[in-house]
Parts: sequence; C-alpha cells; structure tokens
Amino acid sequence: MDILRLVLSKTRSCVQNEEMIKPHDKIAVGLSGGKDSVSLLYTLKKLSGFYPIPFEVCAVSVDNGFANGSFAKMEDFCNELGVEYKTVKTDIFSIIKNADDPCAVCAKMRRRILCDTATELGCQSIALAHTEDDAAQTALMNILFCGLAETFLPVTEYENIRIIRPFFTLPERYTEQLTKTLSLPVCKSLCPFDKKTHRQTVKEMIERSDRINRGTNHRILHAIQNKNNE
Repeated sequence: MDILRLVLSKTRSCVQNEEMIKPHDKIAVGLSGGKDSVSLLYTLKKLSGFYPIPFEVCAVSVDNGFANGSFAKMEDFCNELGVEYKTVKTDIFSIIKNADDPCAVCAKMRRRILCDTATELGCQSIALAHTEDDAAQTALMNILFCGLAETFLPVTEYENIRIIRPFFTLPERYTEQLTKTLSLPVCKSLCPFDKKTHRQTVKEMIERSDRINRGTNHRILHAIQNKNNE
C-alpha cells in the first residue's frame, strides 16, 4: 500500500470510529505550514472527494509575528487544492517571548484565534494535526510534570465549535513520508523556542525507548486508555 492510501485509510478509520464529521460540516484546518498540518489539509481534501458523509474543508493560518514569517507558500498550496484560505496576523510572539511557559500561552492564544476565525468562516469544526506521537508526548508530559495520567482527546467541544484530530492514531513518520513522496510544501519553523521545550525533551525520551522496544507511543496511549476505563 502506498503512503497516500495508507494515510487516507488510517485517517478515515479514525474519523469514522470517533464520529468526527457530521453531514455538511465545514472544517477549518489549522495550517501552521509544518509537515503534519500540510499533510492533514491534503488528506482531508482528498477524503472529502469520496467520504460517504459530505463535508467541506478550508484552512486558517495564525501568523505569530515571527521575523521574516510568510505564508505565501501555504496560500499557493491552498489555491492549488481549491481550498478557501485565511491568514490571521497577530503579535503573539511579542506577548509570549518573556512568559514563563511561552508554549502553553501561545497554544492557548492560537486556539482562541482559530476558534474565532473558524466561526467567522461558518465552520462547525476545527481540525488539528496532532498525531499519535503528539498524544503520547502530551500524556508523558502530564505524568512527569503534572502528575496526571491523561492526554487530549480525538474529539472535544470548545465553546461553540468542535475540535477534531483526524491524525490521532497516525504515527508522525507517515506525515514525513507523505510530504516527501508527494513533494508537498512545508515551511520551516521560525519559532525561537523550537526544540527547546519540555515537549522536545519528552520526545527524545520516547525516541530512546523506541530504539530499544518499538511501539512506545502506542503503549503509552494504551496505558492511558486502560486507566480511563477503570
């Protein structure tokens, strides 16, 4: 099975099992320009062509105000896909750069902007490109730093909009393969905190474990699910 068919198959299964899409939904994909969000937009657009429940896809990028930042490549990508696209310029970076936990503050602000923009565009859902790796990392971060055995859910209700994560069961390595195989446009992260966070530390811990015994991400999530089902 080629990589596109594999990603489509796993995404469709996740969407169906979690009942993520309702008839005639308009879904705003949070498009950061990274490999995961680019892959998600491409996959959902392809899925909309044959999924039994009709739905529409658009894309929203939040410009954090980093120096030399540009979403021109994403605008061209959306035009090629025939997807409605909106960029929201902000001064988030100037607000978070001196924060004690800039990543948490940034995520909260971006989510608020995404929700407001998606609502303005008439969307019922926001699709975020969190993968199985992200879910496992979040779970381990919560255990190590908060003492909580939990992670984000595939579907959550946030005020008046639904947040869905169609890549919840998809390993991150698949999005890397997809973008390389199809030569999808990817923007390099301009965030000065990139790879200098607790998440990066936990990611490296999981990668070391995985080299010894493959499947660490899956086992972490399985443990969380078992705990929640007790």
